[in-house]
Order: sequence, then C-alpha cells, then structure tokens
Amino acid sequence: AEQVPESAQLSATVGDSANVLLLAPSFQEGAREVCMGLLAGDAPGEATVVGVTYTQSPTAWMTDWLDHTGVAPADGMVVCVGDGAGCEDRPAAVNAVEVAYVDKAANLTDLGVRLSEVLTADTQGKVRLCVDSLTVLLQYATADQAFRFLHALTGRVQRADGVAHFHLDPTAHDEQTLATLKSLFDAVVTVEDGEWEVRTR
Repeated sequence: AEQVPESAQLSATVGDSANVLLLAPSFQEGAREVCMGLLAGDAPGEATVVGVTYTQSPTAWMTDWLDHTGVAPADGMVVCVGDGAGCEDRPAAVNAVEVAYVDKAANLTDLGVRLSEVLTADTQGKVRLCVDSLTVLLQYATADQAFRFLHALTGRVQRADGVAHFHLDPTAHDEQTLATLKSLFDAVVTVEDGEWEVRTR
C-alpha cells in the first residue's frame, strides 16, 4: 500500500487497473477531486466519459467535470438513475454530452444495457466510467444481485479496454459485503483521516 495525498499521484499509482473501487465516506473532503482525477486520466479531451449518478443532476455532474478539466470530453454520456431530485429536469444533453435515464433504481438490467451500449460502441477515445455510488445501488439490490451485475460490468470494462471506478461508503456496509465486492476489482483505494491508500492486485 502507498500513501497518496494528491489525485494526480493517485491516478499514477492506480496505473493500468481497469476497475477501481473507491472507498470513501459520504461527503468526504477531497473525494470529488480524486474522483474526477481518476475519471479524467492523462488526456481528458480525448476520452469518452460516462458517469452514472444516483443523487447528482446531469448538469451538476458535467459542471464538476468542466471545473476539474477545463475541457469537454471527446464523447460521453451521463446516466441519471432513479426518480430523485437529480433526474427531475431531464435534459436530453448537457454540454453536448448525451443524458440517459434509468427511471427505477432497482432496474439493474436497464442500467446494464445503457452501459453496454457505450462499452461496445466505437467510441472517440478510451471509455472512462464513474459509478456513484454502489452504496445507493445496494439500497435497491441485494448483495448477490449487485455482485452479479458488477461481475458482468467490470468484465465489459476490461474487454473494452476501458477504465472504471466505483464509489462505496465503507461505513455503510458490513465486512462480508465489503470483502465480497473488493474481490471484483483490480485496485482498491481507501481514505482514512484524509490520507489515501491504494492496494492493487
């Protein structure tokens, strides 16, 4: 494990890992910056960026991206999940990035189809995916259902030569659930007392 205080160092330490589990308590200071650092990579203007959000509006999600990178991605999609406040306005696109909707948070099949379309399409650059968050997903799915969904999704990311990271609040889940989910990922990033630690396979 390595202590990683900055998002640029974090991205470099994670290296070639296709699927990363980002363990951070909700509202952790600096977590959004690290998220965007992992998502943007070395060439944010050349990437196909995909965000899955359960709580944030597509407009707010894209604002975070633009604030961090200062450049629009080559292509992308924001998938707004559920019927919460974040999905109420329902724009078809934000800053030329397509917005898709999965109306029922429990509908993992629909979410999987949306993501498969991007991961199997001819994209303009490497697909970089953020799923925020698995903690919310697990409010609507059993641990077994989530595991099967993530097993399939992480496999698709790897076959597409993409990069994905998945948010999870470690304080909201028991040790068995955490251990089961960790087994799916090439790298696990945890934060404690403001310090990031990376473990890779």
